[in-house]
Amino acid sequence: MNLVAERPGTPWHIGLIGVLDGAPLTTKTGDLRLAGIRDTLAEAVLRAPRLRQVVRRTRPGQGRPVWVEAAEVDLDRHLRVAPVPAPGDELTFLHRCEEVLVPVMDRARPLWDLTLLPGLADGQVGVVLRLHHALAD
Repeated sequence: MNLVAERPGTPWHIGLIGVLDGAPLTTKTGDLRLAGIRDTLAEAVLRAPRLRQVVRRTRPGQGRPVWVEAAEVDLDRHLRVAPVPAPGDELTFLHRCEEVLVPVMDRARPLWDLTLLPGLADGQVGVVLRLHHALAD
């Protein structure tokens, strides 16, 4: 039902918004440690099979859609970076989160993504995790 009800402008995913200490996630120059973050994310995906699956519709009369293993989980398409513009305050952060949360998820890929939002005050890094209700429920 969650997949049927979804329309552009009416996404059916849930989002987790957080603010993390940026020190372990960034280099001394302030760049994100993307390789290490990607490696950690890859380990998590291995432990959670649903994060590697996509929904496929069945033929008419053959039942509900089914979860199948994705041909590929390209972490570069699931791990995104969306820097928060200056001044990096709470309002600017929340506006950037809204931009990340609004689009409908691509059903050709597993129904989740993680966006890092560097540029917050005090070197913090924002994070937005999106999971489709079909995956989360």
